[in-house]
Amino acid sequence: MQNKMMAGFNDAHRILKPGGKAVYNMSLVDDSDNTKKWIELYLSLPDLPHNIRDKMKDASEWLAACKSAGFSKNKATKIYSELPAPDTEIFISEK
Repeated sequence: MQNKMMAGFNDAHRILKPGGKAVYNMSLVDDSDNTKKWIELYLSLPDLPHNIRDKMKDASEWLAACKSAGFSKNKATKIYSELPAPDTEIFISEK
């Protein structure tokens, strides 16, 4: 996670009144076989930044970060599911 983002998140908790709440949205991955396939395909793309995998967080990692920042009651709600991954080993460029 980007250090500046986490510093801001920690500050958000610090300035909340006791019992205050924060609601936010976050794009996260889960560890389903379908998501793992999408990640494999994504990582097969050329010219990706070297640390892109480190920026992908699953819900349990994000909830742990929330707890570490001081938020005591955390939950993740899945709003939508991803499309089924294609049956291929790499993304195919149509030229």
